[in-house]
Amino acid sequence: MALAIAVHFTITDAKNKSSTTTVHVPTGFSLAQYLEFGTAMGQIIADLSDGVLTGISVSIPLSLSGATIRAVADIVADIAKKGLLIAGSAIGGLFARFNLPTYDEGHTVANTDEIDMADSDVAAFVAVLEGGAGGASPCDLRGNNLTDVLSAREIFRKFQ
Repeated sequence: MALAIAVHFTITDAKNKSSTTTVHVPTGFSLAQYLEFGTAMGQIIADLSDGVLTGISVSIPLSLSGATIRAVADIVADIAKKGLLIAGSAIGGLFARFNLPTYDEGHTVANTDEIDMADSDVAAFVAVLEGGAGGASPCDLRGNNLTDVLSAREIFRKFQ
């Protein structure tokens, strides 16, 4: 069974606080059609709101139910345990943050919180951040290419 496409609408109030509402639509349409739907529905939502429509995004879900990547979480898996990598943008001073939940501490340099950049799994992730894969490359929030990973460490955060 195909998962529905989610179109997210972000509305900002007079206190500059934002909230989103999501409308699901069926699969099978082109990206242009989803964007056309988002624009039309966004206008309707804006007309019903006292706030300002500040963003529309489209999420395309991928079902991994048939994949054999990993069937069951390890007993030590904890979403508060994260790997934090910060990658610099092609535009000086801009960056992108990547939080990897349930980070495996086996990829950390012993007796530190530094992620081991020489580890083959870490190196593969860094290579995709810096160079892309499958014709696409990660970018910062403004769409600028990422150039290099500036820092990588293990952190602990509460679930949010």
